[in-house]
Amino acid sequence: MPDIKMWNEKGRDDFQNNNFFFCVFFFLMVCAKGTGLDSSDSVYFLMAIISIPFWVLYVTSLSWSPATLRYAMTIFAIACITTLITKKTGIMLSVMAMIAVKDMERERLMRWILKLWACCMAMVFLCVRCGIIPDKVVSENGKIWHGMGYGTGNIFHASAVILIILYMYYRKEKISYAELFLLCLTNLFVYQYSASRTGLIIGSFSVVLDTVLKLFRKREGFMKWMMFGLTAGMILVFSFSFLLPVMYNGDWGSNSLASVLNRALTGRIQHGKTVFLSDPITVFGNPNELSAFLDNSYMFLLMKYGIAVTLMIGTIYVLAVKSMIHRKDIYGIYAVSLFVIYGFTEQFFVNSFMNYSLLLVGNEIMNIVLRGQGQAYSLQERRTDVQFE
Repeated sequence: MPDIKMWNEKGRDDFQNNNFFFCVFFFLMVCAKGTGLDSSDSVYFLMAIISIPFWVLYVTSLSWSPATLRYAMTIFAIACITTLITKKTGIMLSVMAMIAVKDMERERLMRWILKLWACCMAMVFLCVRCGIIPDKVVSENGKIWHGMGYGTGNIFHASAVILIILYMYYRKEKISYAELFLLCLTNLFVYQYSASRTGLIIGSFSVVLDTVLKLFRKREGFMKWMMFGLTAGMILVFSFSFLLPVMYNGDWGSNSLASVLNRALTGRIQHGKTVFLSDPITVFGNPNELSAFLDNSYMFLLMKYGIAVTLMIGTIYVLAVKSMIHRKDIYGIYAVSLFVIYGFTEQFFVNSFMNYSLLLVGNEIMNIVLRGQGQAYSLQERRTDVQFE
């Protein structure tokens, strides 16, 4: 009996320590992006450096089946090589987060991130209104963009849309029409400061889509078509990210599809064309700065991080979405598709601490796709499921 008591006490202590390690890692990185810090910021870099040892302590405390260990080591190795070549830490931190969500109960994880993200945004907004943090304002042709403590108006609105998506994913079918209306008003309120058309469109589309889900969620046939439509939308977004720059003929005033969309997207397709023509496509990333700024996540993923990372991320999404369709996880597909669509006009897709669909698909691969392959999970592994309450 003394031995059993001693083991139980040790197990409880290990569990609490594992909670602490995981929470510190995610707390630091979610707060870093939630408060709008850029990856080039020294404070962001310091927070990342502090968080890494806690990640190491957490993942080494887990038990691993052969399948999950091979998967984790493969994506980590690809991320390491790419980071060494590009000198960009984004993909490394994202992969670390995707590995850390192994065995997580995703609804609790996303709820915890939602609360943390909301607190960060509220704190930044209040600090700007009180004059503690300067508001970065850009004025052009009579139009004004307020960053509200974030780098640009687009980033400010993207952060708000992320909050909206996280909230709707957390509430799922329980969300009321009153809540949806308030989310719509929130999106419009943020637009008054950000003047971000893409943020307004994606935020509005998110609320409208969730309203449709609430109206028709009990109709199985409609839900199948909805899953098919969202999946097709993701494929089209990814494909056109590369096809449109190739199709663009360089004529700003042309009536071709690529030119019309280029004007609507304020030159994003033209920038993609410039990078396609000027920069090499590499296997493990480009160590040099790209010849133009890319606001398309998938072009940026390929041209900056290379073929290996692009294929790795693409494969993970395909396998995870296929699994979600099989399980009829309409809200998982809903959240993933919104982040994927948003990646067509913004660059944050590669960052797990803004693009939280990376955590959803990472969790899906670890806990659903690979579960049961190889040896059974040990008691220690089940015991390290993180609780946030």
